[in-house]
Amino acid sequence: MDAPLRTFEVEPPSQTAVLLLGATAALPVLALLVALALLAHASRPVEAAAAFAVALVVGLVAASFMLLSLRRRAIELTSTQLIVKAGPFTRRVPRSDIDVDGARVSPLGEHPDSHARLKLFGAALPGYRAGWFLMRDGQRAFLMTTTGRALRLPVRDQPALVVTPVQPEALLDALRGVASAQASR
Repeated sequence: MDAPLRTFEVEPPSQTAVLLLGATAALPVLALLVALALLAHASRPVEAAAAFAVALVVGLVAASFMLLSLRRRAIELTSTQLIVKAGPFTRRVPRSDIDVDGARVSPLGEHPDSHARLKLFGAALPGYRAGWFLMRDGQRAFLMTTTGRALRLPVRDQPALVVTPVQPEALLDALRGVASAQASR
């Protein structure tokens, strides 16, 4: 496994996303309280205890998934690949497949093809998107976007990457440097 040559800081999610996630994470706790109340008044305590155990496991998994979604955000460039970690998702793209000439830095949502139209598999909150999305231009893309300026990276024969590092130009320059070093070999 390649060690990261460079790690790029990712813009933090919006306050709205953090508040919505906190409220959403409270839903499993509420479900557990309801299940506990039903258990206390159940005529069949064994079945109620089993239902409570299932609710407890589902609630803990759901809350863990939600917390992981916002906390795990990273962009790493290794000698052979770009690694984007977004919540429970990780996308590894060989650096040779990234079309740096077609890459574009722009304010998030400025261009119609950078708008996510439909979440295929991931997390979507106002000010935070992570996972697989269908874009308005009809193409699939892997997003890890929060706020700020986005870097859209076309990938040869694969869905694009759209990320929001704190310094998108630095990531693009590093990718261009890797590409030019590879071309000079």
